[in-house]
Amino acid sequence: NIISEIKQDLWEVKDIYVDSQNIYVGTLNEHLSIFNHNYELVRKLKHRLGVISLEVDDNYIYTGSYNGKVLIWNKVNYDFVNSLDNHLTRVNEIVVHDENIYTGDGFSTEGGRIRKWDKAKFNLISEFNLPPCKRVNCMVIDSSYLYVGHGGPGEIRIIDLNTEFLIKKIET
Repeated sequence: NIISEIKQDLWEVKDIYVDSQNIYVGTLNEHLSIFNHNYELVRKLKHRLGVISLEVDDNYIYTGSYNGKVLIWNKVNYDFVNSLDNHLTRVNEIVVHDENIYTGDGFSTEGGRIRKWDKAKFNLISEFNLPPCKRVNCMVIDSSYLYVGHGGPGEIRIIDLNTEFLIKKIET
């Protein structure tokens, strides 16, 4: 049974995040649409070339796009705060863990890369030195490891968070 539908100006939904206040919807129509839990549009944040990845924490909204940038927005007043640049191509995945932001590149002839950023200063800490892959499709973090789903060929890589070394690779 469908309880309700959100149809307002959404084209090609790429990512969704839900918290206690809002529903965040990233689409290719070059906006992050923010709805309340009554499914009413609260705000739209502009992101050139669409929002294909997003993450939300207590203070910020992070949007990644085909333009190779992660834009950071204040979660309370929706003001633009900063940009994480230098991605090779699109930003397929964003994960916030402890004091860091992890980003994963989309398809690139140079290989999809993972970057670690300082959450307080928004500066690049490191770029993981891993065997090349075409793209980072998804990432999940626990207390010790970063689990990364790659495409082309499909595989899961398990990376130690402290050393940033590849611990195991599972081919799918």
